[in-house]
Amino acid sequence: MPPLRARSRLAFSALAAFLAGAGAASTLACSPSGAHDRFADAAGPGPEAGDDDGGDGAPSDAPLALDGDPSVGGPCLDDGQCKLAGVTCASWVCDKAIGRCRGTADDTRCDDGIYCNGRETCDVRTGCRPGPVVDCSTGDSCSIDACVEATHACTHAPRDADGDHDPTTACGGGDCDDRDPTVNSKVAEVCGNHVDDNCNGAVDESPCVSPKSSTCDDAQIVSASGSLSVSLDATTRTVAASCASPTDYPRQIVLAIQVPAGGAQDVDIVAAPKGGARVALAAGLVCGDGATESHCETQASGSPSVRMRLRALPPGIYPVYVFGTAEANVDLRIIFSAPTAPATNLTCARATPLLDGTTTSFGGTVQLVDSGALPSACSSGVGPLVYRVDLPASLGPRDLRVRATPDVIGVTTILGLRDAGCVSAANELRCGNGVPGDLFVRALPPGTYYVTLAAGAPSDVTLDASLSPPTVAPADASCATAPAIARDATTIADLGANDDSIAASCVWPSPPPAYGSPPLMAAAAYDLEFAVDSDLLVVARPTGSDAIGVGLATSACTTMTYGCASGYPMRLSRRALAAGSYRLVVESTKRSLVSLSTFVRPAATLGPVGADGCGAAPVVIPSAGGLFSGDTTGKSAKIDLSCDAGGQPKGGAPEVIYRLDLAAKSRVVLDASGSAYSTLVSVRAGATCPGVEVDNGCAAGFVAGNAFLDLLLDSGTYWVVVDGYALAAGSYRLDVRVAAP
Repeated sequence: MPPLRARSRLAFSALAAFLAGAGAASTLACSPSGAHDRFADAAGPGPEAGDDDGGDGAPSDAPLALDGDPSVGGPCLDDGQCKLAGVTCASWVCDKAIGRCRGTADDTRCDDGIYCNGRETCDVRTGCRPGPVVDCSTGDSCSIDACVEATHACTHAPRDADGDHDPTTACGGGDCDDRDPTVNSKVAEVCGNHVDDNCNGAVDESPCVSPKSSTCDDAQIVSASGSLSVSLDATTRTVAASCASPTDYPRQIVLAIQVPAGGAQDVDIVAAPKGGARVALAAGLVCGDGATESHCETQASGSPSVRMRLRALPPGIYPVYVFGTAEANVDLRIIFSAPTAPATNLTCARATPLLDGTTTSFGGTVQLVDSGALPSACSSGVGPLVYRVDLPASLGPRDLRVRATPDVIGVTTILGLRDAGCVSAANELRCGNGVPGDLFVRALPPGTYYVTLAAGAPSDVTLDASLSPPTVAPADASCATAPAIARDATTIADLGANDDSIAASCVWPSPPPAYGSPPLMAAAAYDLEFAVDSDLLVVARPTGSDAIGVGLATSACTTMTYGCASGYPMRLSRRALAAGSYRLVVESTKRSLVSLSTFVRPAATLGPVGADGCGAAPVVIPSAGGLFSGDTTGKSAKIDLSCDAGGQPKGGAPEVIYRLDLAAKSRVVLDASGSAYSTLVSVRAGATCPGVEVDNGCAAGFVAGNAFLDLLLDSGTYWVVVDGYALAAGSYRLDVRVAAP
């Protein structure tokens, strides 16, 4: 609290200003000697440089709260005297009715776009404050609760300590031994093992099954090429393996691979599980002894099978293990063939020539089953194989294109490019993965380079490579030449001719994870220039199954400073971006077309809460749209929406209603991202409230990003209803954009 003399001086100054009029105000605010503007200081958050009242460090001109109201500041005559430095989330204006500065908080300006860390709030005097993190706890010890950022929702998984997908009986599941993944209500009873395997209260009852080929004593002998099917049912794990833990792979089949007399042979094994299980393959020298392991391969995520090649086995019998995550049938294809040597091009010194001044294209199939040790920023299961590219000065710069297509669906291939030094990680110019891998480098200067080829799992790979005359980079391939993007319209970004030379990325995090490979992709950048503080909304849609990233960076494009799009469709929403230069960056892993709808407006002031029912005075959305916030808690619940959960009581959750009048056919985008609960948004047509829901005019927020609608509406009157999914209610945010069709 300022000392009495300070408060008296402020009160007297305010009275003098009102009595003297505008002329006196001008004299007080603009002292020729540079003295402080006491009206502006009174509304400010702290002392100016050099202010000192000799007390506890608080300025004598600190803000005054009227009747304890923190939104009321010091005396003023105009809005210019009420600006509060450093507080960007609140609007301070001069309330001339009381002659004091008044602040209005706008929580949406504090939203960092991250759901699980809670909803940020604005303090009119100190600025943005973090909110409480999203609490997903149910208080139930049988529930594993988590907040999932990708879906903006809580998950509540039943407790399942052994990971067999059957919760313990103590928590309502059927698993009577949550320490053993081979015991649960979903498996068959095993004959004669004195265990209640299927948790039905009986032991070794009929019907029961006996494991087959699950130990070294009853291993299935394989001595010739062919296909067979084995069952993991009733088996248990007894052999250790470096790539497959007993917890993750509790089931086991043992094969005895018999190489007949007459010379060494290669044995190629492919295992394809059924019913959703995943498998691993391992081989050794002594059956049952994991310490003699020679090979171990796990089924790659997304791949239907796993492959292992044993080279030049002398005549004899060798154990091969099939480990499984669950009971399932596994189809095996085993091929015996003449012995082959491992790949020779596993080092830079023994790289295979690929392209040069004479050979400017290559196409062929390579077998990728051997592992090298070349240091790389990209992790891989097998490889890399190393290929040499010699680009002579006489040829000049050339575009390099390398494509690697595996013969197994779901297996990723990893391609890299290294400079002439080759051997160290520092020599790696770029690397990344794809399905298939597609590496493109524009205008590669003359010199010696090395291409590396690896994969997530053993496979045969079709390798295509070419050197071609250099192409001109599209303007959007660089942040320095980024073209302006159309506003309040849709731009189709064609990334077919782009490379990935833009550093900022939403697809690959920075810093990168300890294990994994960035995707090989193309990127484009678009210029956004804001003359004033602005609100931005970008709606991005990929082509087909393309994995895309969309983010906002500074003009330098080093990182996605202002975050990445999320939700479905992907949206990037940022409030009150400061006037300046920005870059909208889009990435495509398939180098395909990406639709970008970009909406820009001057930073909006929050509109009012919607009407509580049709009987209340309508709350009108301006013809250009706007930003609205409120809370549906305690509001009336009278409108049934088509996209609500089934089985709800009549009227559903509480709702608020807005009116929108369109003078002409328009594109209307309604985005409820940033809401604190699972929203429903419905658009209804009609002269009287609540109207009739338009086609595809209801969106439920139980998916990522909350409710979203993108509609083409004819001229007329519409009613926008903000409701809750499955009786949910709470604080909402509704961003409405109206643009030409």
